[in-house]
Amino acid sequence: KKHKGKILFIDFWATTCGPCVATIKQMKEKRREYKDNEDFEFVFITDESLSPIEPYNKFVKEQELEKIYRLPSDDYNYLRQLFKFNGIPHYIVIDKKGQVINDDFPMYSFNILLNGILEKYK
Repeated sequence: KKHKGKILFIDFWATTCGPCVATIKQMKEKRREYKDNEDFEFVFITDESLSPIEPYNKFVKEQELEKIYRLPSDDYNYLRQLFKFNGIPHYIVIDKKGQVINDDFPMYSFNILLNGILEKYK
């Protein structure tokens, strides 16, 4: 409900995942650039068991992450089954109506693909 009416770029990640951490760090300036964008938001979802609370809190603060969810393992595993993925990082894009646009989004192509997504799903 908090994200209704926005395109969501969902990042399944963990503090114990090197590639996850690296991508979040690389995207920090992009998140700042689009912080108040009316059309889309970045959402971060992690598993409590994969992101221990102290490193998680430190990393979230350093990276200025917002719209973050640290879920119990059962809830996180439910989402893994729902979106059919095993490894992280894993990125999903959901349109403003709540429909999955891309269930395996290539975040490394964010800059290239963003305008097309906004034009198509705005």
